[in-house]
Amino acid sequence: MASLNPFNLKKKKIFSKIFLYLITFLIVIIFLFLVMKMWKNKKELNENFDATNNNTNNTNNTNNTNNKKKKIAFCFLTIDNLNQPIMWNEFFKGNEERYSIYFHPKHPDRVNEPYKKYIIQNLIETRWGDTSLVQATLNLFKTAYDDENNKICVLVSDSCIPLYNFDYIYNKLININEHNCSNILSLKYSPENEMKKRYNALKNNNADFLTFQKFKKCSQWCAINRETVKFLLENNYLHYYKGMFASDEHYFINLFDKFKIHYETFNITFDNWTQLTNWKDPEKTKKYKRLPRTYEDVNENEIKEARNTKALFFRKVVPETSINIIKILSNN
Repeated sequence: MASLNPFNLKKKKIFSKIFLYLITFLIVIIFLFLVMKMWKNKKELNENFDATNNNTNNTNNTNNTNNKKKKIAFCFLTIDNLNQPIMWNEFFKGNEERYSIYFHPKHPDRVNEPYKKYIIQNLIETRWGDTSLVQATLNLFKTAYDDENNKICVLVSDSCIPLYNFDYIYNKLININEHNCSNILSLKYSPENEMKKRYNALKNNNADFLTFQKFKKCSQWCAINRETVKFLLENNYLHYYKGMFASDEHYFINLFDKFKIHYETFNITFDNWTQLTNWKDPEKTKKYKRLPRTYEDVNENEIKEARNTKALFFRKVVPETSINIIKILSNN
């Protein structure tokens, strides 16, 4: 019987260890591969889940964005600057996605920042009581209409202030538009002889346009929805009103009646034609027109009186007018 060779025995042990190491290494590799595959599958599952959630969130965000995209266009017909810029700044603050601002100033070179950037390009020379005021208003509406997110155009002046905070006025105007698809005009009255003088200018330009019995007057301050703005821009009848005094008080309301465009009548902007301007300082009383009343201060009773007319804005205030901004914008 041959004896075992010590060298061969040692060689076999070495190969056995190497084989064992290889088997162990392969097992570890296979184990790691399985772990990595499980981790990858779990990651893909989570990513799919997150993607689904993100799609849902994106849909919600889109809906929120769409809601925010409904904007009100504040169209300011001004001499130059706003009389109460601090109040308007507080009113607009934090609502940037829900409004647009447009300016048509008589003196654009005198408009200060930050409102200078809102001056529209198509400015015209305006005169009191003239059809140029209607054309300036239409130019404001045209610029506002170019932004498809503007759903309502509100015409206000430099002497206006809001009577409520932004949320209240925004919701009020959007709801009226969505539920009634309506415009807001403020019906006014004048003596018959004065109305006939104005109507005759219309009759001279087109005798068949409107009868005197249907001839109406309203305040120039109004809220016009997007669909109506489109009609006004596509159907210009301003040449019929040439030579009429204060055509801005007759153009829209008579057009709406003639073409059966729906509107509601209430004073969207409050002004006081029953009390004369009367400041403590007689020189300031002389400085401003007697009617409508220009206010030295706006107190709680006057705010309440204005709100009782359903008005959303108040005029006439000037830079010197004392106003409790916080109280008004808190809707108290």
